[in-house]
Amino acid sequence: MNSVNTLIDSIRKAYKKDSNPNIKLYSAALSIVFRKYTDGKNVEYASKDAMDEFSKLAKAGIISSDVSLKTLQWKDQPSFDEGRKIFHYEHCTPIKSLVDEALYTDNDVDNILAKSVVCWILKTENEKLDKKGYRTKRDGGWKKCYNDCGIIPIRL
Repeated sequence: MNSVNTLIDSIRKAYKKDSNPNIKLYSAALSIVFRKYTDGKNVEYASKDAMDEFSKLAKAGIISSDVSLKTLQWKDQPSFDEGRKIFHYEHCTPIKSLVDEALYTDNDVDNILAKSVVCWILKTENEKLDKKGYRTKRDGGWKKCYNDCGIIPIRL
């Protein structure tokens, strides 16, 4: 078990042992762990529209043509998207869903972490997800929700 798994498992066990758990405390702790874990992951998907926009930036010389969305992480975004106005580093499975699964199920931590997929989408696409009620819940899975919003994810 790696350190992230151990940390999530420890928080989960503490929550289950607590006779009067402060759910906000445990949820916040797990939320931070999942966010920091995904901040360092390679992006697995990008929407077609995000890829098109990224290509425009490369053609305009704003970013190097050697750079790929796959290798860019959240911390890199200001280098190609000043003010984070165009792109959104999107958690395909919302962090809240991962937290709820960690707290309320006995599912294996590795399986939960496997759902922490990130995708570059446009801010306008993120707004569509939010308007359809998919901000924290993705019934039917993230690909169904993306399809419902006209977002075309492409595996990088």
